[in-house]
Amino acid sequence: MGRGERLTGGYSGRMLLVLVATWGMIQTARLVVPPLLPEMRADLSLSLAQAGVVLTVLQGVYGVFQYPSGRLSDSWSRATLLVPSILVLAAGTALIGAATGFLVLLVGVGVFGLG
Repeated sequence: MGRGERLTGGYSGRMLLVLVATWGMIQTARLVVPPLLPEMRADLSLSLAQAGVVLTVLQGVYGVFQYPSGRLSDSWSRATLLVPSILVLAAGTALIGAATGFLVLLVGVGVFGLG
């Protein structure tokens, strides 16, 4: 924190609020997919194996990109990394919501995991 900045106000406080809200949205979305999977299976006629692949891709892509995103956040500013991340998350969410079949759903969860 810079000189005279407080955690509850100023730039640091706003950035903390944005980061906490974004992290909360990401975790909520990641944790909502598994309970919704039975409904997705019924709507998209997915097999159990396909549903397993969807969850594996979601968690796998998310996990694989944890390290690179941490490295990027060390070299870029938080806002520079956060804005594209939110846009990618939104695109992934839109793809998941618009999925009409297995491949679109798979791409959607992959994009979401990337974000």
